[in-house]
Amino acid sequence: MKLVHLLYVILLFLFSCKQKTEHNKSLEKITDSIMSPKTEFKSVYIFGETDDLMAFKHINIIDYSNFNGGKPQRQNLIKDSNSIKITLDSIKSPKIMEMMMFGKKFYNTRIFVTQGDSIHLTLRNGKIQFKGTNSNHYKFYQELDSLNNQWSTIRYNDDFEDYKKKSNELYQKRSGFFENYIVTHKVSEQFINQFRADLKFEYQYNLIAPRTIKDSYTNTYLNDLDGFTTILENQNKNVENGFLNLNSYFNDIKIEDFNRQDLINNDYFKRCLTLYIRFYFTQQDYVVYNMHNFNTEINYINNNLKGEIAQFAKAKVIEDYYKKGFGHDKTSLLRLKKEIEKYSNENQNPSYTEAVREIEDELNVVNFIIPNNILNEKLLSVKGDTISFKDLLQSKKHSKFIAFWTLEDSSNNYCNRCIDHLTEIKNFQSTSNNYNTEWIFISLTETKQWYKDLNLLNSNKFKISHYKFLGKISDSKALNYFKVIHKNFSNFKYIELPRYIILDKANNVIYNSVPKVLDGKIFKNLLQK
Repeated sequence: MKLVHLLYVILLFLFSCKQKTEHNKSLEKITDSIMSPKTEFKSVYIFGETDDLMAFKHINIIDYSNFNGGKPQRQNLIKDSNSIKITLDSIKSPKIMEMMMFGKKFYNTRIFVTQGDSIHLTLRNGKIQFKGTNSNHYKFYQELDSLNNQWSTIRYNDDFEDYKKKSNELYQKRSGFFENYIVTHKVSEQFINQFRADLKFEYQYNLIAPRTIKDSYTNTYLNDLDGFTTILENQNKNVENGFLNLNSYFNDIKIEDFNRQDLINNDYFKRCLTLYIRFYFTQQDYVVYNMHNFNTEINYINNNLKGEIAQFAKAKVIEDYYKKGFGHDKTSLLRLKKEIEKYSNENQNPSYTEAVREIEDELNVVNFIIPNNILNEKLLSVKGDTISFKDLLQSKKHSKFIAFWTLEDSSNNYCNRCIDHLTEIKNFQSTSNNYNTEWIFISLTETKQWYKDLNLLNSNKFKISHYKFLGKISDSKALNYFKVIHKNFSNFKYIELPRYIILDKANNVIYNSVPKVLDGKIFKNLLQK
C-alpha cells in the first residue's frame, strides 16, 4: 500500500497541482479552428470498462503536443461507476499519447492514436487489455513493458562505461522486441516511424539524464536531469583528459537528428532536445544558468533548428533558465524579458506562447511594491486571531520567505511535495539567522483541515509562523497577484504548490517564484541577494 500511495500522490500532483492552465487567447484560437470549414477532424473515442472503480475516477490522458504535456484540448469525459467514454476532438495527426490511472494500483501505458480511432479498453484483475480497429497500435507498450526490460532497473554507479553498456543492452532488447512486433502484427508506417524514434530517443534520454536516484519505496532508479552537470562543469578538460568520449557515449548523435518536424509531438524527442543542446552540442565550458550560456543556447537554436522544433526549444530554454534563477536579478531580468517579447511576437504554438507568457507575468512583479488592496487582505493566525497581510509584514528588520501550501483541499487534491519541501526547509533553518530571514507559511486549505495539517508539522518541530487565508480561495486577490492560482471565469486552479516568494526588508517582491527550493545551492544564493 505504501507504493500505491506514493505513486498516487506524486503522479496525481504532477497533473493536478502543477499542471499549467490554458490562456483565454489560446482557447479563442482553438475555437476559431473548430468553426473553420476548411479543416475537418474525426473524433477519437475511448470506451472503457473496469472492476477497479477508483481507476476511472482518476484517469489522465497525456498529450505531448502541448508544451509540458497535460490533457488534450477538447477532451470530454462521461463516467459512471464502472465505465467511461472519452472523446478527443483535437487529434490532428497520429501521435503517441500516454494513459495513466490511479486505482488499487498505478496503471500506465502509451498508445498510438489516429484520427477516427475507436479504442476499447478493459481493466480487470489489475490488467489492461485493448480492442479496436487498430488494436495493435494500442497494446505495443503494454506487451513491451510486461517483459523484464525496464529502464527503471538499471543504475548509474559512477562508471559511465558500465552504464552505457547496460543501457545499450537494454535498448537492443527493447528495439529487438519492436522489430519482431512490426513483423508479427499489422501496423501502419506511421506507427513504425514514431515508435522506432521513440525507443531511440528514450535510450538517448537515459544517457543524457543518468539514473542516479534510487526510489527506496519501489526499489527502482530514476533519471536525474542534472546528472551530467558535475561531470561537464569543465567539458573541454574532461574530454581532453579522456575522462569521457562524448561522441562515443552519445552514439555520435548530431543536431540534424533533431530537425524532424514529424517528431514534434514525441515525448522523449522533446525531453532530449534542450538537454543535448545544453550538455553536448554547445560545448559549454561550465554548465551554469548565466547570461553567457543563455545567449549561447538561444543563438545555437536560431542557427541550427527550424520551424516548430526551434519554437519549442527556445521556449524550453526560457523556462529552464527561469526555473534555475535566471531573470531574478536586474541584468538577467532585462535580457529574459527582451527574449520573451521577441518570442511572443512570432507565430507560435499557443501552448508554447502561453508557457512563456506565464513566465513574463511572473517577471512583471519582481521588485514590485505590493499593492494596498493585497496588503489589506485578511488571514487567520494559529491562535485564531485575524490579521491583515500588511500587519504580517510589518517587520522592517528581516527579509521574508513566504510559502503558500496545502496538504489536502476540499477536492481531495493532495500535495505530498509540500511536506517534502517543508522538511528540506527545516534543514536550512539552522543557518537562517545568517540570512536574517523571517519564515512565513500560509495555508490554502479549510480551517478544520489546516489544524490537522499543523499537528503533523508540529510533530516535526518546524519553527515557522503559520497562517491561512480567510474566505474563498478563488476570491483571494493576493493569491492571484502572486500567481498562486489562476482564475478562469468562475473556476480557479493552482498554478503550482508549494509556491514560494521572497520579500526584502522593505517588503518589495524580490522573487515571485523561488525556482527550486530543494536545490540547496540555488536556494541559499537567493536568500543572500
